[in-house]
Amino acid sequence: MLLTGAGVIAGLVLYIRAVTVPSQVSITATQLAVRNLQRDQLVLKLDYADIAAYRHQTFNSMEELRLTRHNGERTTLKVASNLDLKGDFARMVQDFEQHLVRVPAPVGTAGTTAPRLVAREKGFLEKPVATALLLAATAVAGLLVWQVAAGHLALGQVAGALAVYVSFAWAWRAARRPKP
Repeated sequence: MLLTGAGVIAGLVLYIRAVTVPSQVSITATQLAVRNLQRDQLVLKLDYADIAAYRHQTFNSMEELRLTRHNGERTTLKVASNLDLKGDFARMVQDFEQHLVRVPAPVGTAGTTAPRLVAREKGFLEKPVATALLLAATAVAGLLVWQVAAGHLALGQVAGALAVYVSFAWAWRAARRPKP
């Protein structure tokens, strides 16, 4: 069993090394650029004017910045924060948002500038459906606790469901916290 476990861990380490691409993200006043450090080549260059919406989410040490262009094409930058020892992905996203606000608005037909609108997409836990799901889960969790208190169920029978409920409620609360 020890040998099998060591083999699984070694396989995971090799897989992570194979799919991880060390990259450098550059944020300038007008664009975001990503350079592959292994090959020393530019793999993405995206002007802020081309971005219609973006979404930043963090879950379980994984961070993601998804950029949606005006034509609907999506580009995603991901990092496993617990594996990344050099960069600060959250700080990079914060810099990106600050530069995005400063991008000049396009000139309107009457020669005036229209306000620059780049939508920040909400993650699942920020949407109303997540709140409705949390309310339903709270009712079910309350019913389970009542069944345990009444002696109809043992705590061990509902412990897993209650743990899932607490995890979901914790993640929902974290998603609702104001962003720095």
